[in-house]
Amino acid sequence: MTMTKKYILFPLTALSLFVSACSDNKTPTTENTKNPVTESKNVTTQGNWQIKPAELSSNIAADIQSDLAALNQVINSMNSRAVALKDEINGLASNPAQMSETFKSANALQEQVKTEIMALHLKSAEVQKVRTDMIDNLMTANQLYTLSTAADFNPNAPSKEFEQLTQRSIAIQQKIGTELDALNQKYSK
Repeated sequence: MTMTKKYILFPLTALSLFVSACSDNKTPTTENTKNPVTESKNVTTQGNWQIKPAELSSNIAADIQSDLAALNQVINSMNSRAVALKDEINGLASNPAQMSETFKSANALQEQVKTEIMALHLKSAEVQKVRTDMIDNLMTANQLYTLSTAADFNPNAPSKEFEQLTQRSIAIQQKIGTELDALNQKYSK
């Protein structure tokens, strides 16, 4: 993969990571992949996403299992749309106008995921830590999207800020994947 494609695909890797980190191993489908926001639920961010992990339960299997089920449901519901957008971007390298529209769709999907993750009412510190990292990564993805829409953005020579944010996002994604895999393996029924 060229450096340009690496930077271009980064926002979708945030979504793809969430999907691949789930141990449910649900197979992606192709239904409803053209417009990722048409099925958006009217979700508000009134969950307890700002609560400190220390204020939640710790090492209580029932709470962790319940929280994982809720988080995995959000992740799995976005699976096919994220994969379809990633595939679409891979095929659009020579069509900047259409790629821009696909990036807008990807950004809208990421905002939807962030809203749904924030709306969850979690009970366990363990899953709260993962959710906080996911929100952090989605906010980083939004910063990258904003930088990529600037008039002076050059995907062949991205700014240092863009490169640093990309590396930060990759590191967060790896951390999320490791933590979520471990929790799913230990607590999934």
